[in-house]
Amino acid sequence: MTVAEVGARARPKAAMHSPRGPFSLLADTRFRRLWIGQAISELGDGMAGLALVVLVHRLAGTMSAIAMLSILTSLPQIMVGLHAGVLVDRWDRRRTMIACDVVRALLAAALVFAQDPRSLPWIYALAIAQAAASVFFEPARTAFLPAVVEPRALLQANSFSQSTRMVSMTAGAALAGLLLAFPAGARWVFALDALSFAISALVLRAIGPVEAAAAPVESSSLERSTSLTAELIEGLRMLFGNPALLALLVTFAITLLGTGAVGVLFVPFMLRDLGASTFAVGIVRSAQTVGMLLGAALLAGPGARWSPARVLGFGIAGLGPCLALMGWAPHWIALLPLLVGIGMCSSAIQAGSVTILQQGVPDRARGRAESALDTLLMAVMLIAMAGAGFFGDRFGARAVFLTAGVLAVLAALVGRTWRSAERFANVDGPQKDHFIGEPGSR
Repeated sequence: MTVAEVGARARPKAAMHSPRGPFSLLADTRFRRLWIGQAISELGDGMAGLALVVLVHRLAGTMSAIAMLSILTSLPQIMVGLHAGVLVDRWDRRRTMIACDVVRALLAAALVFAQDPRSLPWIYALAIAQAAASVFFEPARTAFLPAVVEPRALLQANSFSQSTRMVSMTAGAALAGLLLAFPAGARWVFALDALSFAISALVLRAIGPVEAAAAPVESSSLERSTSLTAELIEGLRMLFGNPALLALLVTFAITLLGTGAVGVLFVPFMLRDLGASTFAVGIVRSAQTVGMLLGAALLAGPGARWSPARVLGFGIAGLGPCLALMGWAPHWIALLPLLVGIGMCSSAIQAGSVTILQQGVPDRARGRAESALDTLLMAVMLIAMAGAGFFGDRFGARAVFLTAGVLAVLAALVGRTWRSAERFANVDGPQKDHFIGEPGSR
C-alpha cells in the first residue's frame, strides 16, 4: 500500500477535496479552521519574536545577548524534540495542538510583566518554555495536515500554510515595529500574543475529531511497544533510510549554517549598521510577505506541476544570491527587493520540504520523523547561532550574510548532484523508496 493510499483510506470523505488553487482549499471547513487558527497565532508569534529581540537588545545592548536568546530557545528542540515526535504519534494531534496553545497563551501573558533589566533571566526562561511547547505543536500540526487534505492537494496546502506562516509573522513584525515605538509597546505586543494563542486554541477545538490524526491507520510491532526509544529508532531509520529524506537533511543542514546566523544578526544589522528604526525593521520584514504571496501564487499556478524536490531546489538556489546581496546593502531601503526574493524562495523551500516529508513517511510515524529532522537541523542551527555573535562582532554582519549566500548556493548544488546520482543509480537497478513526486519514482 502506498503512502497516498494509506492517507486516502484514513481520511474522512468530507475532507476529500481537490482544489484548483490555494484559496479554494478554504472551501473545506476543517482546513479553513486550521488555517484561521494558524494565521492568528502566528501573527502573534511575529509580533512577539521581534519584541523579544528588541527587548533583549534594549536591556543588554550586545549581539551576544541576542545570540544567547536564540541558543536558549533552541535547546528544547535538542533536548526533547526526538521524544516529542514519538509522543505526538501516540496522542491525539488536535488535542495536542490545543494544549500547546493554552500553555503558550499563559507564558506570553507572563512576559507582559517582565520588562526591566532585572527580569532578563525570567525573559529567557519564559522564552525557553514557549519554545518547549512549540516542540510538541509543530510536529503535531505537520502530521495533522495530511488528514484534512487530499494527497494531490498536499503541495498546494503546504504552500498555502507556509505562506500564511510567513505572511502572518512578517505582518506581526511590522505591527510590532509600530507598537514598540511607544513606551509600553512591548507589553501590548505580548498581551496580543497571548490573546492570539487563546483564539487559536478555540478554533482548533471547533475542528472536531479527525480519524487519521487521532488514531493512525497502521501499527507496527515497535509502535505497540511501550518503549519510547524503540519508536524513536524507527523514526530515525525512516529518516536516514530514505534517500530523498536524507538528501533533504544534508541540503538543509548546509543552508542553515548560513541562514541561522543571518536570523540572529538581521535586527542588530538594521538597527546598528544601517541606523534603521524599529518601524523600518517592520517595513523591511513586510516585504518578505509580498514575496511569500508571490511564491504561493507561483506554486498554485505553473509550480503545481513541479515535483517537491524541484520546488525545493529552486528555492535554495534563489536564496543564495539574495542573502549575499544583503551584505552590500547601503541603506535599509535596498533590502526591500531582496526580502521579496527571500520570501519567494522561502515559500518554495518550506512547501517543498514539508511535502517531501509528508509523502515519504506513513501517517503512523510522521510526528517522530518531523521531530527527528527538526532536532538534527536545530543542532546545526545552534552551531550557526553560536558563531553568529562571535563572527558578527569580529567581522561584521555583512561578511556573515555573504558567507550565508555562498553556503545556500553550495547546498543547492549538493542537492541537485545527490538527486542526479540517485536517478542514475536506479536506471537499470531496483527502485528505492522514493517519495511521491521525486523524479526517480516516475
